[in-house]
Amino acid sequence: MKLIVTGEEFAAAIRDGEADPFWGKVRVIGEEYSVEGTVDLSGFETKELDFDKIYGVLEINGDLILVNAHLGRLSFGYFKINGNLVLTSSRVGWFEVSENIEITGDLDLSGCEFSGEATESETYALELIKANIGGSLNLCGAKVTGSGGASLYDAKIIGDVLLDNRTDYDSCRESLLGALRGAKIKGCVHCNDNLTAAIMFATRTKEDSFPRGGISVSSVALMALKQLVGKFQLDTSTQTALMKSVN
Repeated sequence: MKLIVTGEEFAAAIRDGEADPFWGKVRVIGEEYSVEGTVDLSGFETKELDFDKIYGVLEINGDLILVNAHLGRLSFGYFKINGNLVLTSSRVGWFEVSENIEITGDLDLSGCEFSGEATESETYALELIKANIGGSLNLCGAKVTGSGGASLYDAKIIGDVLLDNRTDYDSCRESLLGALRGAKIKGCVHCNDNLTAAIMFATRTKEDSFPRGGISVSSVALMALKQLVGKFQLDTSTQTALMKSVN
């Protein structure tokens, strides 16, 4: 059996600072807590938002929307979102998930900034280790500004990965683009005009970690790639990797 609240009820409870959104409902030992419908927390500000630890929620059947939010920490343990997780243009200190999280839809981190600093107790500002994403991962304009860096080690992304020339590359520890090396991507990596990303993915040596859907670039980036091949007299294997992997 599951103890259920609507997405609107759950969002209202969080905004009102209620420690128990299920207050007043009859509980049964062993019941799972579930939220039905979209949870819209756009513009929400708090020091910590931990859905299973603080609220005991294991599942949201709908989208979780945190557009333009300001969060010191956003974390998920054993958790499933039957929908999309949208954090567009949010400012987050630390975003961490356990290997048990599953997002059946898209994870939209476009325009997000992750500012967490590396400490003895904190690992990465953006930690998606072994996360399961059933849709696409949007990293257009996303950046990691804190020294904690990012890790997507062994994350499984069924859909495409979307990048642009604003996607963060430089970082004190592990860049966002560099962290993608550890992810398992079934879809296509759309580099658009991000030449650095195109080169990074095209020249990877581990066959099992190369995006199964290949990579795509804009016409401007493709022209730059062709010039790069000619200018730097790259070896044959690198030229082949660069040009044949680009859609």
